[in-house]
This record gives sequence, C-alpha cells and structure tokens, in this order.
Amino acid sequence: MESDSHRHSNQPILIFLLTIQKKIVSILSIILRPFLKIITFIKSNILKKENGKVSEEYIKSLICKSEEEGIIQTYEKNMIESIFKFNDTKSKDIMTSRKDTFSINIDDDIEENIDKLLNSNYSRIPVYKDNIDNIIGIVHVRDILIQAKDRGFENINLEEIMHKPYFVPTSEKTNELFKILQNNKIHMAILIDEYGGFCGIVTMEDLVEEIVGDIEDEYDKENNNILKINERIFIVDCSIELDEFNEAFNLELEEGEYNTLNGYIINQLGEIPKSNEKVEIKVENVNIEVVKVSNKKIEKVKVSYIN
Repeated sequence: MESDSHRHSNQPILIFLLTIQKKIVSILSIILRPFLKIITFIKSNILKKENGKVSEEYIKSLICKSEEEGIIQTYEKNMIESIFKFNDTKSKDIMTSRKDTFSINIDDDIEENIDKLLNSNYSRIPVYKDNIDNIIGIVHVRDILIQAKDRGFENINLEEIMHKPYFVPTSEKTNELFKILQNNKIHMAILIDEYGGFCGIVTMEDLVEEIVGDIEDEYDKENNNILKINERIFIVDCSIELDEFNEAFNLELEEGEYNTLNGYIINQLGEIPKSNEKVEIKVENVNIEVVKVSNKKIEKVKVSYIN
C-alpha cells in the first residue's frame, strides 16, 4: 500500500517534468531550424559549384576568422561547424544501441515492472512482442501514468496507449531524419538493419545534441566509461562510442563498420585477443593496452599518453 501511494504522489511531478522536457526539445528544434536551412543552402548551392571539400574548408576558415575578430561567439562557431558535420553524419553514428535501450515486452505484467519503468528516467519506451527485433510500438510514460490514475496500475493496457513506431535504416543521414521527425511531430525513430533487425534508437534530443552539445538534466548519469588513474593513464570501457573516445583523448580515429572502441581495436588487430595475451597498439599520441577480454569482446583497455 505504501508503494502504491508513493507512486500516486509522484505522478503529477513526473508528468510535469516530462512535459517540460518535451517543450525544451521542441523549442530547441525551432531555434535550430534557420541554422540548418542556411547551411543546407550553402552546401547545396555554393559548395557544389566548386571543389566541395575545398569550398567547405574555405567557409570554415571564414567562420574561424569571424570568431577571432569577435564577429561571432565561440559557441556560435561550434554550432555552425557541428551543422556541417550533422549533414554528413549517419543515424547509426549517434544512436543508442539496442543493448543500451530500455524496452518492455507487451506480454509482461506491467504492474510488476512499473518501478523499473519509472526508474528508467526515459519518457518514451519501445515496446516489443516475442523478441526485441519485433518492435510493435512506442509508449509514453506520461500516458501510462494517466491511464494508471484512471484505472490503477494493475489495469494498464499498453495496446490502447502505445504509438506506432517509426522505422528508419541505419544509413539515414541525421539532417534528413531531423526533418522527418520534426515534420511528423515524432520524437523517436527505431533504427533497423538491412534484415529488418532492431539496431537502436535515435531521439529528437539526440539530434539536437549533435549541434548544441549535451543537454544534461537531473536524470543524466555521469559517464563511467573512462576511469582516470592519473594525468597520463586511464582505464577505458571498450563499449564507449568511438566519437566519444576521440573527443575525450583528442584523437581522430576513423570509424568503419563499427561504432565502439572494441570494434575499432579488433579491426586493427584482425582478431579477438586471448584473455591472457598481452596486446598493445599505438595510435597517434596514445598507447592502448588490452587489459580484459571476455565473451568474445574486449571489455577494458589501459590508455596511456606516449609523450
């Protein structure tokens, strides 16, 4: 009884927070619309008339000069440069992978899993049937709370309140996905591979963050992928996205058919190292030493600055 009263007392607060989060993302998407139109126009109407790469670099140099002369602020320069990258980025590069996606089985007892669902801190949850590759809908936590208020948690019917999922291939460009989600008032896209398998999700917030940087709130968790030992040595979880790893260590490791540091290292080695094997690779100004291998993947590495 105490647990049920606690859930009901938190409902208005949760609904308020979820509504505010939705409005913030909507406002940001409206603010960014002119930036996207300007850069898209420049790339399609100016860059195509010249050598594309050279012209783009020339425009970026003008942006840097404008920043140096105080015409634009640093954050404005960073946003414009992010939009250039945004137009060339694939959705799979920014997705939350399936293994990190919180989802629920429509056949599970929703009442037994309600605490886990509310504690997930996500406003929209993919719903699947039989197996994770069969995504059948997206349910809003707000709608769950509203229905629970009227019927009780034991009588929630997900089929009545879940929304139709929007599927996109992993190769979809982020700028195109942004337009699609915005025009159709959709907040979440389900990414699928060439065989129709579920790969991950991309939200409107993910897309906005690619331009303005991380939008952190009280629910965002501290990144535990990198453990600092001292100023020159770090222990890194190899599930870290390669973009995030590059940013943390100021590197430019190129992506291929992989998104994580684990995939990059295995690709460089050409094989999965044995658990007792000492393996090191040097990239740019860092040394990467494999320290833990299990379940056919590299789990931990030690990263040390060489110079």
